[in-house]
Amino acid sequence: MQGVQVANTRHCHLWFSAVIQGYSLAWEKKPWEKKDYTLISPACTLVGCQIGRNCYLATAVMVFQGAVIGEDSRISAGAIVHLKTILPPQTHVGIRHIAVPAEHGPLITADIQAAREQIATADFFGSVFQEQEQEQDTLQAHVMETLLQEVLSWHDEAI
Repeated sequence: MQGVQVANTRHCHLWFSAVIQGYSLAWEKKPWEKKDYTLISPACTLVGCQIGRNCYLATAVMVFQGAVIGEDSRISAGAIVHLKTILPPQTHVGIRHIAVPAEHGPLITADIQAAREQIATADFFGSVFQEQEQEQDTLQAHVMETLLQEVLSWHDEAI
């Protein structure tokens, strides 16, 4: 679990096949934070995010870089909390819904097109990869090179 710091695991249940990564690529290296009484279900993927106290993340939830899930929140199965999305306390994200940052608070929707339009304003590739390239093939090559460099730098650490 590269770059992960989990404190006080007495009240945190990380189920089998949860993937937790403290940071990714050029993103600011912030540890993943867990507060008391949080449940993270199987197949969840958490990357460079913060999860508040007393949250429930159902199966296959994805939470990306810079996202913050406020305390007492519930993120339903298959939901995505996208890059830099700040969810206030007691937020519910529905089954297979997407939460994305918006000007006046997060947009939580099952409408993929609406989410895509909002995500475009978040500058995902610029934020995560420091990449401004517009040509798809060049962008793909740069992103793949960056990902490969990160993966090749990983190593096992003794527990």
